Amino acid sequence: MVNKNLFLLRHAKSELNPDFDDKDRILSTKGVKDSELVRQYLTKLDSQPEYIICSSAKRTLQTFQIITELLRKKPENYITDDLYNASLEEIIKIINDIPENFQNVMLIGHNPGIHNIATYLSSPSKESIYLKLLQSYPTSTLSILNFNIVSWNKARYQSGKLINLTQPKILKK
Repeated sequence: MVNKNLFLLRHAKSELNPDFDDKDRILSTKGVKDSELVRQYLTKLDSQPEYIICSSAKRTLQTFQIITELLRKKPENYITDDLYNASLEEIIKIINDIPENFQNVMLIGHNPGIHNIATYLSSPSKESIYLKLLQSYPTSTLSILNFNIVSWNKARYQSGKLINLTQPKILKK
């Protein structure tokens, strides 16, 4: 078996502008600052994403651009419409189709999909980190799940261990 890590990031806070189509919404000032906090956090981790699958919506692309600026190695990426408003089943398929050679993969997407996949894949526990995951998944929330699998197509219901959950309000402290 091989350890694989899945980073699940909800896009940063965006502007609510009725003149824009939802996919064209851009990050707010708070969203940019929160993305910078997540970027700083990622740069301190031993394992960083080597492959990022990102929704094609503007706010997710902006989040992607900010958080990847200072990573040790530029990750490969795949920008897709498939993550925009994706159902749980659609996100599972995206994860199951990740090439085996990637050990550390990030999805940047939207709620409720990102929150749903994080809770679906996480094995239940009484730890406070898991209980916090069940409560909510605000913008710029990052969870990291560890899987003891050879291939991403083995990622299944409750097969991952939630090893990290952070939010900008925690990172500001």
